[in-house]
Amino acid sequence: MKPGRREPYLIEERTLVVDEAALERLKQGPRILGVGLLIWRGESLLLIREDKEGRRDRWLMVGGALEPGEPPEQAARREALEEVGLRLSELRLAKLVRLRFRAGRRRVTKHFLIYEAKVPEGARIRRGSGVLEARWFKTLPRPLLFPEDFKGLI
Repeated sequence: MKPGRREPYLIEERTLVVDEAALERLKQGPRILGVGLLIWRGESLLLIREDKEGRRDRWLMVGGALEPGEPPEQAARREALEEVGLRLSELRLAKLVRLRFRAGRRRVTKHFLIYEAKVPEGARIRRGSGVLEARWFKTLPRPLLFPEDFKGLI
């Protein structure tokens, strides 16, 4: 695998059907739901398995939700430090995912941002709490938790 060199970033749209209660919660929440990170060391990509129900046996990119008032790039850097102990300097927005939630005729649009970062060959990872495993991959492993997140990026 190789880091992408897309300019500008990709935009993807997904529609998800939810119930009325979930739609109302989403409506009250932040416009940007979270961030993901494609962290590259040469041609290897860093992925994690989390210690959460439904995630223990699946690989996913580093990332998570924004804290109240937190800018997305700051959230991406925080998540990298918390989950894998990496301090990231340069980040590049690789993909904006528009999530269109629908309940009947009602709709709410939210966003998920995927950033790309490169670390030096000698970069060492340190698993944070909640991370079962963190590994560098030259090809995408199976199973992935959110395979659609990688579409067009790898």
